[in-house]
Amino acid sequence: MSAPPACTLCGGDVGEVGRLPAWMSQFRAIFAFDYTSASAFLSGLGRRLPDDNLISVRSSEAQESDVMVHFMCCCFGRSTLAAPPETAPSAWAFPFHCSCWELLKASSPTGDVHIQSLFNLCRSFPIPLARALDFGHDYGGLYQRRYPGRYPPFPGEETQLGYKKPEAESTVFLSHKFDPLDASFLVRIAGDHEPSQDLVTSPNRVYEIATTDDPLGKLPLEILHYILPYLSSADVLNFKLSSRIIANIPLPDRFWHSRFCHGGEFDYIFEFAQHSRHKGKWKKIFLSAWRLQNHPSLVNRKRIWGMATALHNIIPRIGTCHGSALNSWFERDAPSDSKTWVTASRNLRPYMELFSTGSRSLHERFIALPKGLSSISVSVADSLTGCYVAGTRVRDIHGNHWDLGYFQPCGSTTFATTRIIGFLLAEDIRGVRGIRVLGGSGLASEWIGEHQNIPLRRLVVGKTVETDETPVKYIKGGFDGCKMVSLAITGQAGSARSSDGINRTVCLQDAAIWFPEIPRSEFSFFGVPEQHTSPLHMEIFSDFTGSHLPHVTGIKLWNCQHGPLISLQVDLDEPLCGQTKVYLGAKETALELIQRDQALEEHSFSINSADGERIIGLDTNYLCNGSFLGFVVHTNFDRAAQLPPDHTRNIRRDSWSSVHLWPEAGQIVGFYGTASSRCPLADLGIVCGGITTLKQFPSDEPDKPNMRRVMTGISTSLSAPPSHDYMVS
Repeated sequence: MSAPPACTLCGGDVGEVGRLPAWMSQFRAIFAFDYTSASAFLSGLGRRLPDDNLISVRSSEAQESDVMVHFMCCCFGRSTLAAPPETAPSAWAFPFHCSCWELLKASSPTGDVHIQSLFNLCRSFPIPLARALDFGHDYGGLYQRRYPGRYPPFPGEETQLGYKKPEAESTVFLSHKFDPLDASFLVRIAGDHEPSQDLVTSPNRVYEIATTDDPLGKLPLEILHYILPYLSSADVLNFKLSSRIIANIPLPDRFWHSRFCHGGEFDYIFEFAQHSRHKGKWKKIFLSAWRLQNHPSLVNRKRIWGMATALHNIIPRIGTCHGSALNSWFERDAPSDSKTWVTASRNLRPYMELFSTGSRSLHERFIALPKGLSSISVSVADSLTGCYVAGTRVRDIHGNHWDLGYFQPCGSTTFATTRIIGFLLAEDIRGVRGIRVLGGSGLASEWIGEHQNIPLRRLVVGKTVETDETPVKYIKGGFDGCKMVSLAITGQAGSARSSDGINRTVCLQDAAIWFPEIPRSEFSFFGVPEQHTSPLHMEIFSDFTGSHLPHVTGIKLWNCQHGPLISLQVDLDEPLCGQTKVYLGAKETALELIQRDQALEEHSFSINSADGERIIGLDTNYLCNGSFLGFVVHTNFDRAAQLPPDHTRNIRRDSWSSVHLWPEAGQIVGFYGTASSRCPLADLGIVCGGITTLKQFPSDEPDKPNMRRVMTGISTSLSAPPSHDYMVS
């Protein structure tokens, strides 16, 4: 039998009867009968059998029956329905332990859970190999969170949910198997105490020691007693340390009671807050709860309660996704899309692919910008993984407005503009974190949302013959259950065959996502196309005019033995922007960390730039599967160096290919590529100053002067353990 699914709330296994503690085999599920999930329901008790998963479903005739269910479905299409009809699951669902479901209800301010909103939220988050929803947390210390690769993370890279922590590393490994709803040991707390006498204290005792410089001495005791229950215990302690008045006020019974209400440190012991018969006992109940807080059941309950509270902070905001619907897998009845769009997204997973990372669009919505546009508003909302754009609103000069997505007027930001030519977007792999509206003629809004240390994308329609700016006529958003995951624009007024306002080809600066900033338009890029998952990184060793090229003294490359390329360094004898070493791939600190763990080969190639030597071309070599092998650098002194040396020697010629990056004009002033913790230097392209094109060579054997591959001036060494240096010529 396959591995058990994880409870949607607590992350613990949902197991068969007899294999785990009894409470972990008792579960319910929120489910839907079809994969478009138009309607979600709450099941009765479920059962896990060796070959099937069953949930109890009540029909319209109030009859209960068991139906087979597919848990944590993250891939749709034909493969989902491959089983014969009589054995195929008839529903798909997200399971909850019965105890966890009761905690989810108890943690709700209204005491209820909106099933459809919760279901939409759950199907908006990826399901990695751990078979638990990746909500962006580690389930209170139960799971590992790690970067996808073995190397140090790169800026803009995000952690993913791993497997459960080993017992030796986890602080909740044992407690997570205790029933969080077990409160049998709490029953005696309320009954064992006599009413406390600390209900009301004469104000005379307070003001006898009051000092004239304490401003709180002017407030009546009743006001102070009213304020204190709204403060956390930590704040009250600091309050007492800073004020003699507060230090000498015996905390009233109402204060101790508030510790068990929503927001108090013992709000997860909700059984007490529901009763008023404990009046006068709350201080002693608080002290008893303090002594029992390390009981495994309470430890587990507190862990789960925090995650349940986080869900309730989002669920009430989930409502109708506004805008005109477009046809998609999840909304098949909507009209088809007839327009051609320029789209910005990161790691957007189609319905037929495994949703183990990234984001997934559940709703495709679009709006037309009105002719008399007067403003656009953007609202952002907190999600479990950060702050994201929720939706937009456009308004015309007559006060009419149109909403897109989950726009909320409260807390939104408005930018007055009569036209829109595009957007600047800050995107992580889960969606749009921040947005900046480009209004044309150099006008732009401030950043709305978050953008620091997040990869950026400039989304524009392109350039027309008449003007450098094409106004946007339609905006389309892809939305999951709570936020925007993609944004698209078009300058077309009609269908895809319309000739007016055709979308123009955009340059790489506008077609790709970049980190840490989008390059200026003065640069040309060759060798690495736009990426939809990993951002492009650019490192230059001169400005676009090439004025700093006389100070380039050489390049170095580090790679693992029989492994990936790690870092490319360009050395300068005069600082550029305060740096004499320019790194693409692993930076200096990360490179040092890698060298501590494994041996790296170092290869260097000197450049006599003082006498006019310049890099004039690269040949980058890749395996047929896309793996980057290395490159050959060429100079105008008829010198060439293969880095790493002989990296294609033992590979069949039909198993690898070269990309020839020789600019027709302009000068090579930098390198660019993608990087991640999986492969620090995944590919390589050249950055040229000014607008240029590449030289064209025959596909068989390029006829260019340096293909003799005269390997002069290369030195190679092994960083650890030390090895001899050698020259290849």
